[in-house]
Amino acid sequence: MDVPLADFDIFSEEEKQILLIVNQLNTEYPFHQSISELFEAQVSHTPSHIAVVCEGRQITYKELNERANQATDLAKFIIAIQEAIIGKSDVFLRNSSVNEMMKPYRDLYTGLGFALGGQDEYHRFGQQGINEGYCSRFVGYSKLGYGAVVMVNTDHSLPIIQNILSAIAEEYHWPNYYPGQKITIEVSPSDFTDFVGEYELHSDYKLVIDSDGTKLLISGQDQSKFELFPLSELSYFARSVEIEIEFIKVEDRIIGVLCSQDRVQQFGKKLR
Repeated sequence: MDVPLADFDIFSEEEKQILLIVNQLNTEYPFHQSISELFEAQVSHTPSHIAVVCEGRQITYKELNERANQATDLAKFIIAIQEAIIGKSDVFLRNSSVNEMMKPYRDLYTGLGFALGGQDEYHRFGQQGINEGYCSRFVGYSKLGYGAVVMVNTDHSLPIIQNILSAIAEEYHWPNYYPGQKITIEVSPSDFTDFVGEYELHSDYKLVIDSDGTKLLISGQDQSKFELFPLSELSYFARSVEIEIEFIKVEDRIIGVLCSQDRVQQFGKKLR
């Protein structure tokens, strides 16, 4: 049926005006341009025109483009960091500055502004954030050029993001990343009591294991808490931060933890 979309009687007059004038529905779109290219051209041509009307709120093309580009900007940021690391470009940051940012500070996994992972050629950097209504995470390999940005429109979805990143890593054969499927077991929350406490990984960094009565939680100093899931009586892992914890038990008493991340293990002595 060769009927222009604008002729369908399913829009209000105001909607028809937006569709007809702004989007020019009677125009044939070129096959050689992508939707994103057409959208960016529309932004350039009519930045102050209304693009979206939702619940009485109007958003212009310029505003919509700024929001839509957050993931793209993060991806460009990853590429700029990668190019600075290998000395390909210093337009964004100098190689010496980026190398300082990639040095571990408080622990093996905390750089200057980044969470770190992997070793040598498999070294990678990333960060995650949670705001009301959405959360995001990005990861990039320092030397291999791999990377991804994932944003999800809920603020309780870090495990979902990790699953997405794991699927990307598996599909694109990221080395030393995909953790594989872990099978959890059921444990009684009453078992968590023995694990709760502070564990000293080194002189100026401690892990904190806590419980809210139903879940076992882990956090670093001044960092967010993440749920730990049981693999066995003494082994747990966190989906969101790719860490495994093995509690060390001697004569019915927990004396420490063996913390594993990216095949690097650290012992933490229980302080209390």
